[in-house]
Amino acid sequence: ADPSAVAKAHHADRPAAFLVGLQEASGGDEILPHLIPIPLPLKRAAVVIVAGVAPERRKRVGRKCQESRDCCPARDILAEVQHAAAHGHREIHLLGQIVNHYHDPDLPEHDFAWLLHQVHAVERVERIRFASPHPRHVTPRLIEAMRDLPKVCKHLHLPVQSGSSRVLERMRRRYSREIYLQLVAEVREAIPNIALSTDMIVGFPGEDPDDFEDTLSLTETVRFHGMFSFKYSQRPNTLAAKRMPDTVPEGEKTERLMKLQALQRRIQVALNAERIGDDVDVLVDSLSRRRPQDLSGRTTQNTVVNFPGRTDWIGTTLTVRVDGAGPHSLRGTAICDA
Repeated sequence: ADPSAVAKAHHADRPAAFLVGLQEASGGDEILPHLIPIPLPLKRAAVVIVAGVAPERRKRVGRKCQESRDCCPARDILAEVQHAAAHGHREIHLLGQIVNHYHDPDLPEHDFAWLLHQVHAVERVERIRFASPHPRHVTPRLIEAMRDLPKVCKHLHLPVQSGSSRVLERMRRRYSREIYLQLVAEVREAIPNIALSTDMIVGFPGEDPDDFEDTLSLTETVRFHGMFSFKYSQRPNTLAAKRMPDTVPEGEKTERLMKLQALQRRIQVALNAERIGDDVDVLVDSLSRRRPQDLSGRTTQNTVVNFPGRTDWIGTTLTVRVDGAGPHSLRGTAICDA
């Protein structure tokens, strides 16, 4: 179901930007995010700031008009954030299609970086995350806001989709491999402790073995902390489905995906192992999924940390010393009581 439609039904008396719970669910070897469109007793809350656009609406309105209408007014967004903070939510997730292209429809000069500053000023909010951005709209102002605002988490999901400039052009991503790598370098120069994650598609129409090797080499170069990777499949009413025959055999797609995921798993194992011995700040938000006697939370880099503890620690931020690591999470011991 469309989270926005369900949330509006649940919160008809609330401002235009609406609050939904955020929960994690397992998806095989990957941890996949799911929006639950009802209030949940969690310490994280999501506020939609850019609504989706129905296909029929895209045909009726121009791009500029469409963008301004789909961005929620900042006053409503901030009202939702204040409401969430007042009800015990310590971490705010700002959500939207191309979330970093946000502009306040009432004052278009107020961009996404400006909005981060406003949310940062809300009392009792401890952390701010956002999804899903587009590399083209990661501006110097956004990088500076992420660097300078302590509440903005040091994690950036930067969907690349492919490591091949030729495939990126076919996807109409409007950036090349070289431009993406330059952006990664700029972000890491400004924020050395940033964790980057991405989306990757294998088997896009026309992707040949050299293109796929470009994807592997980009993955090795960037060393993402996380990746959502998928096999290409045709979706109705898309440019690829209408103009590009699905040329890559299904078996080849599967082989490429397995090779990419194996590489990414090795990278995540190595990156997480580097954290052993570190002290990390963890916002505790639940019991561990696999060990009910343990607690679970996330670092500012969005890494899951599991550790023994008391249930009354849920909702607090603790310092945890990391003493174990796997491909998808860390394990440790709390060294500072709540």
